[in-house]
This record gives sequence, C-alpha cells and structure tokens, in this order.
Amino acid sequence: MKTHALLLLLAAVLVAVASATSPPRIPLPGGPAEPDCTGNSAADRWRKDCNWCSCRNGRGTCTRRLCPQGVKDDEPPCEGNPTWKDDCNSCSCVDGRAICTSEYCGGEPGPVVVESKRSLACEEGSRWRVECNWCTCEHGRGVCTEAACIDWNEAKAIEDGVVECHGDARWKKDCNWCTCVNGRGICTTLACLPSERNPYHNLPEGATCVPGSRWLQECNWCVCNDNGNAICSLRACQPDLRHDGPTCEGDSSWRQDCNNCRCVNGTSACSKRLCR
Repeated sequence: MKTHALLLLLAAVLVAVASATSPPRIPLPGGPAEPDCTGNSAADRWRKDCNWCSCRNGRGTCTRRLCPQGVKDDEPPCEGNPTWKDDCNSCSCVDGRAICTSEYCGGEPGPVVVESKRSLACEEGSRWRVECNWCTCEHGRGVCTEAACIDWNEAKAIEDGVVECHGDARWKKDCNWCTCVNGRGICTTLACLPSERNPYHNLPEGATCVPGSRWLQECNWCVCNDNGNAICSLRACQPDLRHDGPTCEGDSSWRQDCNNCRCVNGTSACSKRLCR
C-alpha cells in the first residue's frame, strides 16, 4: 500500500515538473483559405471539358455531364468575368476567351514532344506588331518588316487606335506566349531566363555574333567563332554584284554596325537603326 502511494506521489511530481519546464502551447493563426475562384455564381462561369463551372464561396462547382471524346461545340470557353484555377495556373475570362498562365505544375511529366525551334515562335498565319513593324508567322517563325522606328511612341499609337495584332494571332515574346484579343496582345507573365531574351548571353563583352552563325556580307561569307567574333573571307567584291541563293544559314544571329541581324529561312533580316 505504501509502495502504491509512493508511486502516485512520484507521478504527480513528474507531471508538475514537466508542466513547469515545457513551453506553453500557442495556437497558430488559421487565416481563411485562399479562394480557388472569384465571380458571380449567377453570371460568371467557365468551361471544363463539356461542363460549366461557377464560383460559390470561393470554390468551383461544375456540372457532371459525361463528355464524349473528340467532340467540340461552338460554346465559348467562359462567360462574364470569372477567375479560376486550372491546376496551379490562374485563369481569367477576357471577352469569352480563357487566358491562363502556363506554369509547370509538377507531377509526372507527360510524353516528350520534340518540336523544332521554328515551331515554337508563333502560329501559322498570325500577324502582330513590334513597334512600327508588322510581323507575319511563316513556317513557325516571325518574319517582320524592317522599318526604322525613329521616335516611335507606343502609347500614342494605342491612343490613335493602332492595333497590336489581328484575328486570333498567337506569338511568342521572349519565353511568354501572347494571344490576340480584340486587337490587343494578352501575354503570359513568366520570368524569362536571360538566355531566352538575349542570344548574346554568356558571351564576352563586345561579341558581334552567336557562335556557329554563318552569313554573307557583300560577297564574303562570315563564320562566328566560339568567342563571338566574326571571321570573314577577304574576296574583292564587284560593285552591284547580286547573290543568288541563301545569304545565311540556320538560326544565325550577328551584329552589323549598331543593327541586329538574324537568319529567317535563309535570308538575312536586319534592323535598320540610324547608326552614329
């Protein structure tokens, strides 16, 4: 009996010591969960396959129709002004078109589709504007006019009603894709790596070309070495001699005075800035 009483007393002492030395439990603040969507459930909705979804209390609720595979209808992807999440991407409705970010959401990658660099620049037939120049998508690459846009004012151009694109144009700007909506380009907002914006990234200062480039300068062919320097043949060129055939190769990029040049389908395309 005495042993039992001593054990109970010892247990009480241990509990008291633990209570005195353990830090108090502080309840963590539990803020409201971030909503998956916004919008008026009676007027704003978006499509998921053949089903319509609307936002109720920050959560998307959808109809549950069985959607036949490969069947398309003429209904718009969305109506009103909802915003919603598609996996980890955020979407909004602009004039009946779903505009979504294009971040990678993790998980097991799907099958790798190998596409040439040419097929990733724009969709065939698209037309869009870069400052005062118009570009057209040919064979997956943008081919642009080469006017010198001196004192170009983009804000005034938009104020004067100059559109940025035509129809359902889609084109790539750095690493982001742009879609034409009512004559205006709506683009994703991914942070692009420097190499995706500047072909001279990681080259020494003063580099005049991208290694491996090959282009024609008058009657001489130039090749770019690994340091970004051009090495050209030194033939004496006849005045007014015209060259029949390609004037560059592949995806070559080089500089000519203060202008940037690139190869488009075997033809040299250079900006036309006024060089000092």
